[in-house]
Amino acid sequence: MMVSRASPVAVESGSKFDEALILSARGGEPSYSEVRVEPGRTTPYVLLALSDKGSSKQISVATIGLQSLSAELGLLASAPGASTFILDATGSTVAHSNRLKALRIDAVRAENWVRGVTESRLRGDRRGNTVITTDGDRHFVSWQALQNPKWLFFASEPRSSVIAPVIESLLWSLGLLMLGLGSALIVSYWLARKMTRPIVALSKSAREFASGNLDHRIAAGPIAEFQIVAQSFNQMAEEVQSLTTGLERKVEEKTAQLENEFSLRQAQTQEITKLEERARIMRDFHDGVGGHLVGLLGAAKREMITPKQIEQMASDALVDFRIAIDSLSPNETDFVTALAGLRHRLQHRFEAAGLQSEWALAELPEDVSFSRETIFHVQRIVAEAVTNVIKHARATRVRVRSQFDASSRMLLLVVEDDGVGLILTQATAGAPPRPIIGRGLANIDVRATQIGARVTWGEGIGGRGTALHIALPTNPVVNEKTAV
Repeated sequence: MMVSRASPVAVESGSKFDEALILSARGGEPSYSEVRVEPGRTTPYVLLALSDKGSSKQISVATIGLQSLSAELGLLASAPGASTFILDATGSTVAHSNRLKALRIDAVRAENWVRGVTESRLRGDRRGNTVITTDGDRHFVSWQALQNPKWLFFASEPRSSVIAPVIESLLWSLGLLMLGLGSALIVSYWLARKMTRPIVALSKSAREFASGNLDHRIAAGPIAEFQIVAQSFNQMAEEVQSLTTGLERKVEEKTAQLENEFSLRQAQTQEITKLEERARIMRDFHDGVGGHLVGLLGAAKREMITPKQIEQMASDALVDFRIAIDSLSPNETDFVTALAGLRHRLQHRFEAAGLQSEWALAELPEDVSFSRETIFHVQRIVAEAVTNVIKHARATRVRVRSQFDASSRMLLLVVEDDGVGLILTQATAGAPPRPIIGRGLANIDVRATQIGARVTWGEGIGGRGTALHIALPTNPVVNEKTAV
């Protein structure tokens, strides 16, 4: 034992101690150092510092060997594979029931579960339990934090040792039960019935409630504890039933409201679809057949028309009428087939005008399709372009060709001739040249806009005449504008 006689921390014993240890002892409580091992020795020890209760302010420091403490811990760990040990705040081994581990202060410091316990201790936890695996066997570990010194006491026992007493106890209980088959059997049966009936009733009620029987309630039993459980369960069941009933009612009301709104919207959608279809049909007849008939009637009134012109205008009206009728077919959604039908409708006009017609239409991939209205607008655009060639181009050839661009998913359609050509406006910056717009060409622009297509103009066959280029996106969305 060594003594410090100076104040406040002067050490005059001839040995060097930690000033922090002595300062802590001056607070009035015993102060322990961390575990230490002298050079060249294997026995761990700690320093204990005590403050004098009198007025001398002396600090007594003692060196305490830990070997005897490890021996005492060995007595506590009597079961095979069990161990008891003490760690300080740094995780160093203070004492261990295993003699070899008692000589190493870092025997268990590096293990992950020890760091976890140390962190729990720093968070303020006083005790705890954990499960570790050592040498292929699982161990149950309980720990307790000491206040002074600030050590951690651990008790570890293998799973087999924990379960073995339980099994042994069960076997002894079974033997005693068999030996006392008479009165013991009767008492055990009575106690089991008394204890298990409420438990079975609670389990059954929970299953009934979980299956959707919200009206089920638990009958209160003779045991006070189970009466409290039954009351709590029944109160919870009533609250859940009330909440569920309210939610079901709200869901039913909302569902009925949504069904009514859906039915109304569906009826409105059907009516709008019918009106739109009627409007489209009327617009097509008005723009096509109606326009030709009005022109024919006006020319007849002015008596400025020849029989040949009457025949031509009536033929144009008939072609437009047949195109409109074709568009009403619910099965006419194939692009190439629709243009082939248009070619058949226009063939006699080509022959009457002395025009040689060429049609080169590319087959489309299976995943490319167009709506009936889109195909109808394309037919009208091509028919309008061909009519302009017949009436104004003074051409000998007209060619209709198409090509599918897989990269841009666009269908490129061209109507071109070798006639005199149209008068094009001067191109502005960033815009291609366009023809001077007439009524027929204006209709082409409007119809192209309706199906999302882009129209450009250029030179025709062999650098002569005019070419109408239509870039049509696949699966286009049709706008609701009305063609002129």
